[in-house]
Amino acid sequence: MKEVGEFRFERGGSLQVFEDSRRAGASSVTLAVTDLDEQLDDLKRKGIPTDQVHRTAQLSTAIIQDPDGNQIVFAAAHSQQLAR
Repeated sequence: MKEVGEFRFERGGSLQVFEDSRRAGASSVTLAVTDLDEQLDDLKRKGIPTDQVHRTAQLSTAIIQDPDGNQIVFAAAHSQQLAR
């Protein structure tokens, strides 16, 4: 997509930067996790509510938001192809 820039790091990991006019003035970051349920349990123990949890055959995600509209997305891939 023309509005997405993606960078892959030699030691692992990647970074995507994209344009989203709906989020102007706020930010969103996605963190890949190996076990979303473990992450949700950790957030719950810390008193951090998740706004949305979505599960499909290929991917599970959970979103937390702060009062300023910034969000963190936790994503767990269920297939090796998607996890790359």
